[in-house]
Amino acid sequence: AVDLSRRPSALLDFPAGTKWYFRGSLMLTAALWAAFIWAAAQRRGFERHIAAVLFVVLFTVIQGTQGGFWALFTTYATPDSEAFSRSITQTLVGTLPFHLAVVWFHFAAAAVTALLFLRIARHSIVDAKWPRGLALVLALIVLAGAVYAPASYRRKRTSVAASTPEHLYLAAVKLSYQEQLGLAPNRSLWRPQKRSPLSVPPLSRADVPARNVLFILQESQRPDATCIDYDPECKLSTRASNAAVPQRLPLFNVRANDSATTLSCSTLWTGVLPSAPHRELQSAPTAWGYAKAAGYYTAYMTSQHVIFHNMRLQMQNEPIDLFACATTIDQRADFDVGANDGKLSDWVIDHWDQMPEPFFAVVQYSNQHYPYLHDPNQAIFDVEGLVPKSKEYEDKFYRNVVYLSDIAVGRLLDKVKKSDKGNRTVIVYTADHGEAFGEHGLEGHTFSVHDNEIRVPAWIDAPEGTLTDEELRSIKRARRQYLWHTDFLPTFLDLFGVWDRPELEPFKANMIGTPITRSDRKQIPVPLTNCSWLWECQMANWGVFWGKLKLVGTQGEKKYHCYDVATDPHELRDLGEGRCRELAEIADQIFPRPDITARPFTPLK
Repeated sequence: AVDLSRRPSALLDFPAGTKWYFRGSLMLTAALWAAFIWAAAQRRGFERHIAAVLFVVLFTVIQGTQGGFWALFTTYATPDSEAFSRSITQTLVGTLPFHLAVVWFHFAAAAVTALLFLRIARHSIVDAKWPRGLALVLALIVLAGAVYAPASYRRKRTSVAASTPEHLYLAAVKLSYQEQLGLAPNRSLWRPQKRSPLSVPPLSRADVPARNVLFILQESQRPDATCIDYDPECKLSTRASNAAVPQRLPLFNVRANDSATTLSCSTLWTGVLPSAPHRELQSAPTAWGYAKAAGYYTAYMTSQHVIFHNMRLQMQNEPIDLFACATTIDQRADFDVGANDGKLSDWVIDHWDQMPEPFFAVVQYSNQHYPYLHDPNQAIFDVEGLVPKSKEYEDKFYRNVVYLSDIAVGRLLDKVKKSDKGNRTVIVYTADHGEAFGEHGLEGHTFSVHDNEIRVPAWIDAPEGTLTDEELRSIKRARRQYLWHTDFLPTFLDLFGVWDRPELEPFKANMIGTPITRSDRKQIPVPLTNCSWLWECQMANWGVFWGKLKLVGTQGEKKYHCYDVATDPHELRDLGEGRCRELAEIADQIFPRPDITARPFTPLK
């Protein structure tokens, strides 16, 4: 009944075959609880007390975990959510954030319900005339059957599970334990674990203009598909956002420090490099923590499916006042693509007026991730007659994908710019990484630190009066400068008016970035990698960028590649390792040559 109240449309609209699967899962779950209640309700034998304890504990933990999980993410804990867990104890409770009252509420409610069921059963069930202990044995047999019966937790193009919450929980714990104990056929890769961010002391804001900060983060977006500067005749994919913010300040030379969403988000949220030690990555405060310390209302709204590769663990312990993810917006959201970006914009627009000022809000889109959400009826680049998977077809198809997502972005920007709050809101825009389509023999992202994967579009829109004259001049000077994702958190902190606060000095020690709103920019070696304690790569790749030279290393190759990105933006002419000798020495200090396992480079501390 509780499950039906949470996802009525999904349970009632299953296809015929899926309905039978769910009915089987429902019967198995009913048998599980009935067996334990019956065993616990016996009038004689010490075994009934064992059954009672097992029932109360199982019911409390399973229902509490699934209830808390649903309350936070509008989905259940499944093998997907626990697949990369590295903690046996945390797996039992879905690695939930127990500092939140809503989680404790669901565990308390489950415990009270279990005790109530037990009391009713002991007053109403007739004692069985069977050998002592047989009822408990039967209950344990049913439990074993529920553990090993396959659960349907992710079907093609939807994340709606065709199993009961109890069945999903048992499947998640079983899979996680098999992997952690080395019993699974394949070892899961290292992915984000539960964070313990350092607390940020209260921060008083400097005497700067009152301003909100809206950070829009796109997915897998290349600069060559984007009108970064305003163009009244924009022929690229971002026509909607181009028209919505004509006064924006373009940033043409921005790069991610990696080409993996998980790592890019970590860098953008914390300012810490992906190559940092495990302790720094797990403990660095995020933009929301700093914003809250500065007195800002905080929000994170995304169409990303945050169960994907433990993405939720990067933000579930953060002080976020307003939250929405793919399954909040659409329970049927695709696991890879997320919820429809148009629905995300609708959700943000509906909640825009609820955010008190000043606020820091992140809106992260998702549909440009493989397998790419597209609509043939909303396409501007003609692919008819082209050979599927040909370079021209893939290029135009991708640009249509960006065009569709940008329609949603443009609609949100229109709302922001026309609202009263919009007059006091600075908008910062970029993408998590680029996307490869055959360059250097690669497709997609995470496989290299070449510019087609790490170079991203970016711009800042600041209404009149929201920036000081010096801040405005600095952003304009940065128009063609080399900028990095590591510069974004410092920029947010400066917009919050707290960058110069002495309380921030211990945290700034782990940041290499500089606010884009400041002129004192230095050129330093910038490490690049897709292998980290947050993301164990399948094919190791790393490099260093300094000045206009970039060093690129890839697992399996015996030498580095060197490129001058100023004269060779497509990185077609390898200058040889000797031309980047100094960068190679730096790379060898930071990234010891990896072995074939492609495990993270930095020692675990």
